[in-house]
Amino acid sequence: MDTRRQRIRRKLIFIFFLLLPLTLNYYSPALMTQGTAERVATFSLLLWTAIFLTSFVLGRSFCGYACPFHGLQMAWETVRDKPLRRVRYLRWIKYALWGLWVGAVVAFAVSTSGWERFDPLYNTENVVSVDSPQNLIVYYVLRARDPAATRTGEACVLPVLLPVRRVGHRGNEGAARAQAARPPPQGRH
Repeated sequence: MDTRRQRIRRKLIFIFFLLLPLTLNYYSPALMTQGTAERVATFSLLLWTAIFLTSFVLGRSFCGYACPFHGLQMAWETVRDKPLRRVRYLRWIKYALWGLWVGAVVAFAVSTSGWERFDPLYNTENVVSVDSPQNLIVYYVLRARDPAATRTGEACVLPVLLPVRRVGHRGNEGAARAQAARPPPQGRH
């Protein structure tokens, strides 16, 4: 079913995907960890914290409307002729990677006594993430993961790497339960 909302959602994801060479560093868990080790709060720290916290209320809306990593995978899904399949071990890899990532950020924050300053352009001197041949190589290596993730059965590579999607799913369930528990609206008297 191709509703107006779905067309808008796909256009937004495509726009965020096209902007990825400009914004790649702002999604980087590596820069967030490195910045924390240097007592610098980066934009990626702010972004991922906001995604995590809002997922309790908004569910997976970030994944569905603003995730730039989902754009190319949507294209791969349309040309793939086989149905996606699930690979069991990916769940454990996801939680191990997430634990290492969050654990490193927390460990660095504790060992350095927190953050001294906020630098939204940390290691992004020209505002653009892919501004040199070295950064272009990183960009294409990250893009090369997309067909592999789609081939293994995940519609998006981020569920493999980030359990935020699962938190968002729980947020969707909680919102549905809260809606069902509300009494029906009463008419005006």
